Amino acid sequence: MRCVADLLSSRSIQASRRRPLLPTWGHGITTPQIQHIRAQMAALNHEISKDEANLGIGYRIGHSFFTPVSPITDFRKWFQAIVRYEILPLLEEYWIDDPKMVQQFRLALTEGMP
Repeated sequence: MRCVADLLSSRSIQASRRRPLLPTWGHGITTPQIQHIRAQMAALNHEISKDEANLGIGYRIGHSFFTPVSPITDFRKWFQAIVRYEILPLLEEYWIDDPKMVQQFRLALTEGMP
């Protein structure tokens, strides 16, 4: 079984498109949930990369935030806790002068959650 960190890493994204996906990838996270994390974080990291004046590619958020250490029984609760307690405080630092950007991604990260 492949580990979740490998599935969420940017290098594994292209490789995973070439092979069939299984219904779950361990730790109780399903393929649609992994796809949700990938899509939302790709959009966020794109925006961070575009902000070359203040941030840039060195400030992108990696997959380690989403590497579970134990089985996930409630994906929504787990994901929302990561967004609330780890990702949003980071974004608040990144865009301290742009609370609208933080709000935009607060909503986007949890929107359409499987």
